[in-house]
Amino acid sequence: MQLRQKLTRVFSRVDRRVIYTGVLVVIAVALFFMLGGLVPSLKAEAALYKLENGLVNFDSAKTFWDGEISRKGSRAASEELLELATAMDNELNAHLFAHAFGKALFDKEGEGGFLFCPYNFNQGCPHQFIGEAIAHEGFGVVDRLFLSCKVAGSEPACMHSVGHGIMGYVGYTFESLERALDECSSYNPSPRGGCMVGSMMEYNLRFLTGTGKDGVFHSRPYDKARPYDPCLSLSVRYQDSCAFALPTWWSNVAMGNLPIERRFSELNALCDGMSSRLERPCFEGLGVMAAYLSNGDIPDSVALCKAPGSSLLQQLFCTTGIVLHLHFWQVPGYADVCEYASLTESFLQYCQNYAAADVEHVDAVPLPQ
Repeated sequence: MQLRQKLTRVFSRVDRRVIYTGVLVVIAVALFFMLGGLVPSLKAEAALYKLENGLVNFDSAKTFWDGEISRKGSRAASEELLELATAMDNELNAHLFAHAFGKALFDKEGEGGFLFCPYNFNQGCPHQFIGEAIAHEGFGVVDRLFLSCKVAGSEPACMHSVGHGIMGYVGYTFESLERALDECSSYNPSPRGGCMVGSMMEYNLRFLTGTGKDGVFHSRPYDKARPYDPCLSLSVRYQDSCAFALPTWWSNVAMGNLPIERRFSELNALCDGMSSRLERPCFEGLGVMAAYLSNGDIPDSVALCKAPGSSLLQQLFCTTGIVLHLHFWQVPGYADVCEYASLTESFLQYCQNYAAADVEHVDAVPLPQ
């Protein structure tokens, strides 16, 4: 009996050791996989020195991508960009991170690297890549870039990026802006979303100028006394594109620290103050910002378009801006926005016609009666 009790105690201790060991192994394995999943984000955080304003440091990110492309190749690095940028805290940081990848990719691969440049994250990579290509090779590369746009089957988004590149190449004076718009219109005369809007956005936001010593981009300054510049000074044929791009500039430069609802109220008031001829493209640009700030969530986007004090017609134009943004990015269900916004009769018909139109020609949709 005593022997049996001793053996029982011995085996009990052995069992406990086995159990404890097993538990430790399970914990170790779990930690391995958990930390393994965190490695990419930790790498990204280490490479992306966050500034006080919370934005990605472009130079640090570029150095990170130089190393990743050299180490694992452009295709694998492109896949890593998709993974890391998707996990970022906001769309602007993902966009800036993709810009840095675009520069590193061009430096490594030249024009042929465009194949590995994803259009995600509001086209950060193609914006920068095409800007680098034009800066290094001049306007002679534009024809080849437009051909690449057609072959890739992503013409509107690609042409928008070409517009950024052209603007960055010719410089940021008012005279250069008209030159860039002239160049764009010879390829892609659409006043919404294509090359001309790309040039207008680049003139305003200036991503291709590089960064200052603080690692951030410095956009065109906002003058509260002249919020609609330079639109009314441009040739009439370019004023729609200019008005369409203004809400993005206002939001990023003058209102970035405001809560979204307050920001949208301010944006709405600015569009309301434009000349009646440019009210439609301005409110469409406002709808683009509604979709962008809501991460494409249709109910939230539509709610932003119903800002206090806005007219039903202004809300309609804003709603079609949401449609345009989602259609531009080929988001399924973009046509459902019209029904969700509770539009009726001629307003509903207008919105549906807008959704059915090619994204390059929505300006030709007849206004509701």
